[in-house]
Amino acid sequence: MAPNHLERQINHLIESGSFANPDEVLEHALALLSEEHRRERLQRALDESAADIAAGRTAELTPELVDRIKAEGRRRVREGRRLDPDVDFSSALQAAGDELLPYREGVRAQP
Repeated sequence: MAPNHLERQINHLIESGSFANPDEVLEHALALLSEEHRRERLQRALDESAADIAAGRTAELTPELVDRIKAEGRRRVREGRRLDPDVDFSSALQAAGDELLPYREGVRAQP
């Protein structure tokens, strides 16, 4: 059972018409928590990228590098790993061809 103050908050949300039942409140709270974790993960990735750039750890985007990136994506797909949903792969998928299209929407589970 939820602590008394949580139960009061849940009941208030239901009585106000914001949610139909406690399950909806919990589902919404978990979705917000999941989104918060996603944002934290993305912020860490941005911070790491900024540190790499500041330290001069960069690479020129050449046709060879693009080919290596595509090959890595294809390898991950062959292994049953889906592409990161937080990255827009639309242009990469278009360039890589139809073999990656089924994986765009996360058909396969990420490891």
